[in-house]
Amino acid sequence: MVSRSLYLPSKRLMVLLQTIFLNFLHFTNLPDPYAHHHRDYSMELRQNARRVREHF
Repeated sequence: MVSRSLYLPSKRLMVLLQTIFLNFLHFTNLPDPYAHHHRDYSMELRQNARRVREHF
């Protein structure tokens, strides 16, 4: 129970940090390693977030 309550915020934080990082790369026009499948990757992040919400 304790591990689960600790796991969820860290998971959300990781998704949030990844999203911010990708948005930063996108807006600064730096070489984006996810540029060729940027839409797929953001969609994957949303699906992971939805899966986490359904699980808990």
